[in-house]
Amino acid sequence: MVRFAVAAFAVVLTLAGCATAPVTTPPPTTTETTPDGAAGCAPASPISLGLPEVRGTPTHGDTSLFGWIMADQPGIHTGSDIKIVWRMVGDGDLHVQLLAPDGTAHPLSWGPDAHGGSNYERPGREWGTGIVLDAPGCWQLNFTTDTTAASVWLEATS
Repeated sequence: MVRFAVAAFAVVLTLAGCATAPVTTPPPTTTETTPDGAAGCAPASPISLGLPEVRGTPTHGDTSLFGWIMADQPGIHTGSDIKIVWRMVGDGDLHVQLLAPDGTAHPLSWGPDAHGGSNYERPGREWGTGIVLDAPGCWQLNFTTDTTAASVWLEATS
């Protein structure tokens, strides 16, 4: 009986490996080994499929930064109004700076607006922002609180 159970289990594992169902990527966590984003999108900040969610790179203090991207279409595209709900660890208000691929500062469409909370479960307090990226290339968002800082690099396409 034990041999039959082991053989049946092996068959199930083999068939499961051949399945054609799509594989979904879970949202990133602070313990995953996915590389953080870096200046010039070398690499761009990791965006998980599914939610979609971007993870920031801490640049000062003990922080984490996650953003839930709410765009009209998948990916980061120029000309689209992109709402992002951010969760960042740190004391004080959130300040956000948006830099174009050529390094010039651009205003946010709106925000950051403090949120009372939601079902977006990541560490820290929650804010919302709106951005419109008007040129393709690597856009940098810098986030600061009184005690922490982090950055996100988004590769925008036409």
